[in-house]
Amino acid sequence: MTLSEAKSLLQQQTFDLVILDLMLPDGDGEDLLPLLKGGRS
Repeated sequence: MTLSEAKSLLQQQTFDLVILDLMLPDGDGEDLLPLLKGGRS
């Protein structure tokens, strides 16, 4: 999965558990942390 695919999924759905890969093909997985915390960016 790519960073952009993950961002899209996080904006559309909620998840009980996320296993985050920090080295995604198109970016840094840490960029998803605000979305995981409930923010929408």
